[in-house]
Amino acid sequence: MFQTYLKSIQNDYLADSESSELTFRTYFQDLLISFENEYIKRKLVIKHEPTKQDDKGRPDFKVTTKEQLTIGLIETKKIGEDLKKIFESKQLERYRQLSENIIVTDYLHFYLIKKGVPVLDVQLFSDYNLKNKKFKVEQFKIDELSRLFTSFFESEPEPIYKTQVLAVRLSEKSKFLREYCYAVLQDENEDKNLLQGLFEAFKHTLIPTLDEKYFSDIYSQTLTYGLFLSALNCNEPLTKLNKDTAYSLLPNTFPLIKEFFHRLDDFPGEIVWAVDEVISILKVTVFSEIQKEFAEYRNKGKGFNDPFIFFYEDFLYHYDPQQRKIRGVYYTPEPVVSFIVRSIENILKNTFEIKNGFLGKNVTVLDFACGTGTFLLNVFKQALEQTRKIGDKQTINKVLNEQLINNFYGFELLVAPYVVAHLIISEYLKEQGYSIESNKRLNIYLTNTLTNKEPEPLPIMPILSKEGKEANKIKNKDILVILGNPPYSVSSSNKTGFIAEEKMKRYKQAVKSERNIQPLSDDYVKFIRFAHWKMENVSSGIIGIITNNSFIDGLIHRGMRQELLKDFSEIYILNLHGNSRIGETSPDGTKDENVFDIMQGVCISFFVKKYKKKIGETLVYYHDLYGKRENKYAVLYEKEIDTIKWKRLKPKKEFFFLAPKDFELKNKYEKGKSIDEIFNKYSSGVKTHRDNLIVSLIKEYLVNNIKTFYKSEKKDAIIFFDIKDTRDWKIDKALENGKYDNSKIHKYNYRPFVFVF
Repeated sequence: MFQTYLKSIQNDYLADSESSELTFRTYFQDLLISFENEYIKRKLVIKHEPTKQDDKGRPDFKVTTKEQLTIGLIETKKIGEDLKKIFESKQLERYRQLSENIIVTDYLHFYLIKKGVPVLDVQLFSDYNLKNKKFKVEQFKIDELSRLFTSFFESEPEPIYKTQVLAVRLSEKSKFLREYCYAVLQDENEDKNLLQGLFEAFKHTLIPTLDEKYFSDIYSQTLTYGLFLSALNCNEPLTKLNKDTAYSLLPNTFPLIKEFFHRLDDFPGEIVWAVDEVISILKVTVFSEIQKEFAEYRNKGKGFNDPFIFFYEDFLYHYDPQQRKIRGVYYTPEPVVSFIVRSIENILKNTFEIKNGFLGKNVTVLDFACGTGTFLLNVFKQALEQTRKIGDKQTINKVLNEQLINNFYGFELLVAPYVVAHLIISEYLKEQGYSIESNKRLNIYLTNTLTNKEPEPLPIMPILSKEGKEANKIKNKDILVILGNPPYSVSSSNKTGFIAEEKMKRYKQAVKSERNIQPLSDDYVKFIRFAHWKMENVSSGIIGIITNNSFIDGLIHRGMRQELLKDFSEIYILNLHGNSRIGETSPDGTKDENVFDIMQGVCISFFVKKYKKKIGETLVYYHDLYGKRENKYAVLYEKEIDTIKWKRLKPKKEFFFLAPKDFELKNKYEKGKSIDEIFNKYSSGVKTHRDNLIVSLIKEYLVNNIKTFYKSEKKDAIIFFDIKDTRDWKIDKALENGKYDNSKIHKYNYRPFVFVF
């Protein structure tokens, strides 16, 4: 076979001086198949992998078992190419993410690479030998190449036993899928295909500002996590898992996620190839060990430790660390969730006299910014805890299907956390021995909470339109409890929809004469307005949320506070502080930390509507919680709303502050002379228009901000740093020309008596 291989290459090489790496690929494939048939005991599949996207890292050959487990990859180069240069190339670095068993060859010279290291080097013959028609391959070289091929073909896929390893390997495969998706969507020569149809459907239905890059990210994460879910539900040997069976393995309770897997073979070849690569990782995963590790993790510590969320965070960290920082706060810390949910149940029992709390028949719950589902998971847990007092598992399962899943709802705009939310709740129920009936589903919907436009039918993905219609029904349904952690973004992209265009007028009316009411455009304010609007339509209800704390005493928020005081009988503000932008410290001077990895201070708020009342009759309670993060977590785990030492506030007209204020000091202040009376000249001081990015009290924060900015995509920088183009400064140009220079960071007088970097 080796002499035949030499002769075939020799003939074409002498006949065509302009031969390329494609010229000899068929002869090489024949050699591989002949060797595998004669010397390898098991049956393998040697597949040539043609690609239109040479720069996207798809190898020339992939070798798999008949069960489609990847054995290794082979990359061919033009005869005479310096293969050692390939070892340091980005291309081979990418291939190492796909396999630890790789052959690189120019058809004459062969390298076997194991775990990134060349272990065998065989030169069968050279281009000089090809010109010598009488040349024959020497037996010792045939023996060396046989050893190389045998080592390659007899490799076994390495089993995956650890969740962290699985997260890393899945993220590596998912990155390839993302890149192929983006390339297909960007290719102007590509015929309209199913992927482009899905992109248009998502843009039309959910996110008008959606671009190809972000959609590629959405799609790759969704497919990867959907396949992960299929593997979890595969009772057969995992060798049965493939792109066709993945659809049937997904529960019917995940209708939208199933739709992503429908007609996968109709997608462009590169995408199907990348999907198979994700499946190859899942097939070698020992899920019994993964489940065991998940169970061990869940049993650690206090509260509920859900491993799927932290597995997703691990995945996202390796998939795209920058995105994890910018978009990755999909979950709320467990102590915060636990405190809010337990406190709401306390209110239901003690204030609303619903003795069964969340299990009450008329108790409806909506998480209006569901994320990865941590709030709803805890609500289910609290309700199921109550059901254990009323009957056996069969009875509880009946209550779950006939009541709980019909009364608990979630809205989420981002697809990846939406998938995780479905996953963690369904897996928790399964682990507890409960099941959702085949004709029912979790009422978590992919939708924009702040809009109520009726979606148009979409032939390409009808389930997406149906999802929007079902979500709109809930938006118009009476809800008793609204809870969650809404997004914070002053430069909100939610500028249309009934909340932004209609309902926000109520908050803006009192401050419409102000020059700048931008703080009221923050997303979290719009989400509070949504919840408030829902409570306007019911006689009683509860809102329990964690948000940016600027609304409790911001001057521009005074109209918002006034309107909240009109409708709610009780308001509780647990101020968690943690504002590193202003260098906030504890009253005793010790460090004060945020409960999130963010700079903006936060608070937990409960708005309770129990009876009709006049303004001034609202009972307002306030408590400060300063200190280190772990101390705040400890308090939140140990306390709930009726065990906090609240301070009673009486908000005064004009500002209606929901935080303590020293009005005697204010009166003394107003008796003094104003600055413009003292100075006859004045200016507005430093205006950067991008303080979040380039102003900090702490130099290390500023350095980190600038470095993060230069690594960001424009759309991510806009979201994370809350910046926009101005007349004299453009984000694109700054990203293109920017280079971190420590010598340009100086301390300066930013405001009177305030020095910053």
